[in-house]
Amino acid sequence: MKNENRRTPPEQGEGPTSAEVVTMVHRDNPAYNTTMPPPGVCMSIMQERNKKEGVGSLANPEKHSNQDFQQLKQYCLVRGVRYIDEMFPPDNNSIGDGLLSPGDMGRVVWLRPAV
Repeated sequence: MKNENRRTPPEQGEGPTSAEVVTMVHRDNPAYNTTMPPPGVCMSIMQERNKKEGVGSLANPEKHSNQDFQQLKQYCLVRGVRYIDEMFPPDNNSIGDGLLSPGDMGRVVWLRPAV
């Protein structure tokens, strides 16, 4: 049993666009053929479900890299330490190349939110 991927219209070297449907064709048993929704549909469904469940609100913030904001906040407050996000450190690398002139970069002040 082999599966063959086919989409319409067949264009080589490109992935399906948001308007295209991907069809999975099963060579041995057409009963197993299936059509997948266009890319982005699943993400829209997941985002709508999260919104209904309150994910992303102040009371239930969305987790990034499996981090729990309330847990991190409590940890830092109890130990009297400052949290530094290694993915977004307070330095020029977090701003991006060429976005600010050298003069503007010299005036950047990294602030911490009041908790």
